Amino acid sequence: MKGHLENERSSWITFIIIFAAYTIVSMTKNTYSTAIATIVSPEVHLFDKSDAGLINAGFYLLYSVAQLFGGVLVEKIPPFKMLLIGLFGALVTNIAMAMTDSFVVMLVAWTLNGLLQFGVWPVILKLTTTVVMPEHRQKAMSYLFLAYPLGSALSYLFAGVLLRFFSWPSLFWSSVITLGIMIASVLWLMAHLKKKMVPGPEILPVELGDNKAEKAQTVSPEPMPFFRMLFASGLIFLTVPALIRCMLDIGLKNWVPTMIMECYDVPPSFANLLTTVLIVVNLSGLFIVNWIYPKRCKNIATIMGIFFTICLPLLLLIVFTGKVHLFFILISLALTTTFTMSSSQVINVIMPAAFSAQGKTGLIASFINSFGGLGVMIANYAYGLLAEHFGWTITAVIWLALGAIAVIFCFLATPFWKRFTQNNI
Repeated sequence: MKGHLENERSSWITFIIIFAAYTIVSMTKNTYSTAIATIVSPEVHLFDKSDAGLINAGFYLLYSVAQLFGGVLVEKIPPFKMLLIGLFGALVTNIAMAMTDSFVVMLVAWTLNGLLQFGVWPVILKLTTTVVMPEHRQKAMSYLFLAYPLGSALSYLFAGVLLRFFSWPSLFWSSVITLGIMIASVLWLMAHLKKKMVPGPEILPVELGDNKAEKAQTVSPEPMPFFRMLFASGLIFLTVPALIRCMLDIGLKNWVPTMIMECYDVPPSFANLLTTVLIVVNLSGLFIVNWIYPKRCKNIATIMGIFFTICLPLLLLIVFTGKVHLFFILISLALTTTFTMSSSQVINVIMPAAFSAQGKTGLIASFINSFGGLGVMIANYAYGLLAEHFGWTITAVIWLALGAIAVIFCFLATPFWKRFTQNNI
């Protein structure tokens, strides 16, 4: 299915469905994370924290490795086919998770889920930047940032409600239902687009100076080898903040319900609802990014450096979890994850789109996403292990150190990104 849309109604319908698809995938990706607090609770105690974290780590291990191939395959395999692979894969593995309490079966099923999700994000990004009407793409790219936090919020909201009345398998069954609805919606969209797609060059919105304009990519800069591009753009430095961003955002939120439950003696359902509040607050990150980029600062490395710097005093306060009132910890967690989520908009959405002139949007998106997945994998296992053997205070000190490292690497990348964007985009 090649070409692009010129019908305004079909363009927005397409974006709404692919936005919903990524929202649902984001929700179901977090299903196991929402179940962890219950699984490790004294009442259930299916596994200890290190084993529970290992299952989530397995998901992100194969997810991050597969991302390296997803960026290449997204240029070769029809995008909707790759999207359906991810949706069907999630459906089957969520059924398996709902029907077992075996550690081995859950580890295999959830790890397989991570493998099958390899192409979802690059496909979503490609469809947004190629199929959606050129006039809609700039706005669509901004809205796309909301899909992940919205999906995460829904997962924790469902958990907060369902766990009050049902056991933890109900979380996976709710994911199965939503995935089934989403698969039907994507199949309908594929049939609809066969009649609406227009062949011809794909026009991508770009920014010229301070003005947004739309320009056909008929003349591209001289193609640059991938590895040379990594060093020339400073992307080689930004892989470290990309990894740490996910460790301090997704990885941290995966363990927040357990940390709050253990440090403040609250039930798992209440801890999940508090995490939902954090994620809803995170949506403000979209407005923060839109305020600062591109009018006030165009250098994405500098922007991320600023965001991580703001996180440092907040992470310092989180070190005192259990010793200060829960309200102050929630405020610190909310602000920290808001700024790390804002960094996601910068490095996962804005930056890959900047490589469209090189024809590398999908490849760069997958490359960055692979480091993010690796960060979540490390966080899921390491945080559980650290908390189990050394407590949450030492774990929070590690978070503070990671924030400081991210700041250093962001500012190391700043001059490289500035030079690269001036010469190649």
